[in-house]
Amino acid sequence: MADPRSDCPVLIPLDPHKQNPQVPLDRAAIVVGSIPGARVHISSKSVSRAHAILVRDGAEVVVRDLVSRNGTFVNQERVREHALKNGDVVQIGDWQFQLKASAGAEIERAPSGAHIEGEEIPPVEMRGRTMLIGGREGCDVVVKGTDVGPAHAIIFSVEGGHQVRDLGWGTSLNGEQIHQQPINDGDELTISGKTLVFHVEAEALVEEGGELPLELDAEQVEEKVDTPVVDQEREAEAFDDLIKEIGQPGE
Repeated sequence: MADPRSDCPVLIPLDPHKQNPQVPLDRAAIVVGSIPGARVHISSKSVSRAHAILVRDGAEVVVRDLVSRNGTFVNQERVREHALKNGDVVQIGDWQFQLKASAGAEIERAPSGAHIEGEEIPPVEMRGRTMLIGGREGCDVVVKGTDVGPAHAIIFSVEGGHQVRDLGWGTSLNGEQIHQQPINDGDELTISGKTLVFHVEAEALVEEGGELPLELDAEQVEEKVDTPVVDQEREAEAFDDLIKEIGQPGE
């Protein structure tokens, strides 16, 4: 039986760490960091607790730096968020990995039109695949508070929708503690007692397969479709006139 992960992108450790196993990117989100709960745990002073996250959506793999102390690099250039290609070299702390992915994979366009806002936070638009929430400057959404982690939670787009991932500091979605969950238009995130509301614009809802109410009057329908709208009252009057001319059945 074929290995279901045979076509899965992988990160291959490079010197001086190439004796370590490859990292299969076999899930939607993979956190890299020194925190024990990280999917890719690297015990190194050069690596932050939650250093970077890899988001996989079909053929696309995106790396996002989590406002780490030493930064995340792709092909020796420091990045905030970057769509990876086969052969790219990702550096996290003093570790380097090379991406091995299916040749010729196309990068899909990320859904747009999402934003988040709170009582003390003006609307912040989601740029690219990810939106990082935390207490450190450099986050997309900066939340102040004693219990807010530097990189506290992240929202990312995947499979035509959005998901939110807690980064080890405690995040609630609609009143429930979560690790990683889908997030939808109107959902509320709570971080250190502060509430943030997630919104997806109408155009993005259509793009992601959502349904919007169809509100058209009769004139609009006549302009937009080939089949005319039937005037039931006029049709009934015409039928009555016809009956008067030919008589009732059996007469």
